[in-house]
Amino acid sequence: MADIYDLTLSDLGTLALLNFTVQVAVAISFSKFVDKIGFRPLMVFAMSVAAVGLIFYALIPFTFENNIFLGLILATMFFSVAGGFFQILLSPIVNAIPSENKEAAMAKLHSYYAWGQIFTVLFATLMLFIITNFIGDSYWFIIPLILCAVPLVGVILFIHVPLLKPVTEKEQLSIKKVAFTKFFIFALIFILFCGAAEITISQWASTYLEDVVQTDKLVGDILGVCMFSLMLGIGRVLYAKFSNKLNLSSLMLIGCAACFVCYLIIAVSPVAVLSIIAFGICGLAVSLLWPGILNLTSEKFKKAGSWTLAVLAAVGNIGSAIGPFILGQVGEALPDLAFVKNLANNLSMEPSELGLRMAVLICMIFPLISFLSLLYIHKKRQKKLKSDNGAEENLETEGNITETL
Repeated sequence: MADIYDLTLSDLGTLALLNFTVQVAVAISFSKFVDKIGFRPLMVFAMSVAAVGLIFYALIPFTFENNIFLGLILATMFFSVAGGFFQILLSPIVNAIPSENKEAAMAKLHSYYAWGQIFTVLFATLMLFIITNFIGDSYWFIIPLILCAVPLVGVILFIHVPLLKPVTEKEQLSIKKVAFTKFFIFALIFILFCGAAEITISQWASTYLEDVVQTDKLVGDILGVCMFSLMLGIGRVLYAKFSNKLNLSSLMLIGCAACFVCYLIIAVSPVAVLSIIAFGICGLAVSLLWPGILNLTSEKFKKAGSWTLAVLAAVGNIGSAIGPFILGQVGEALPDLAFVKNLANNLSMEPSELGLRMAVLICMIFPLISFLSLLYIHKKRQKKLKSDNGAEENLETEGNITETL
């Protein structure tokens, strides 16, 4: 669609920013009302809005034929409202379900984001191939029309699915007891930058492989976006299976470090295969970051209510909006600079290619800050785990002494 309507890198970055900005606005506005209104009515509303949003996308060629970008802006704003509700509802719904291993349940929930992304990319790629070769590029609107069936099914399911009630206000910890703690502040910093790290590389994988590594669109979509999403989903499923034997915060630190290295490889590698592998490893590296910080926060503040996860999701969405936008703006601005043109000439590159590579290098700050902010949380958690283990050992010792007596 970008090629059909001559959308620039800046246009794509703007749409990504707008998408997550609206999600953030919705998440912040409704975070305190989730527990009052309840899960079911909000989820049914969100699914309905998602369906209408997809129909809006399909109508753009007919209602905004003279200004397609304006139509995309309005449709994105509308559709993003649903995304904002999903962010503040799905994690609290799963967190409210009684479970011996909430970490595994949360990881499994977030793995479906990856499977959904893979399905969407493969389906859209196949449909675009069929439409382009047998019908015509202008009929792309058939794709969102078909996809609107997914949220419509969701509406039917959420009308009937059994849901637990959120934590009542009387049972909740006050906002002051949570929001101003060092733990929560560092959690907010972490999810801000890990959201930027995950979504930036995910949204730009296809474009980067096409424009920089010179692969065709099919390879960019399937081996770029899908490879990232596949590894993202595998990482979350594997953690859900073996979570009892693994240390979550330690794995998250390793993930931040690996993500940093992958950004570096993607930025400097001249080989397409190596770049594709780096995209895949990056998906595995970030797989536990977002659901992991939700788990660690829920573990720390068990009676805080749904608003804590909603606020974290909102801040994560801010990072998800800013990251791709920064890469798009920087990647488009750098090629116009004289020193970039000279450097590109010396390296036998196009200025646009070097600009995108340099933009990815700049975005390495996202996983770096994620790593640094997580260190505090990790140290606090390790200290508590040692304290809890020590208390258990003391209880066992006292029990053995009593039995002996």
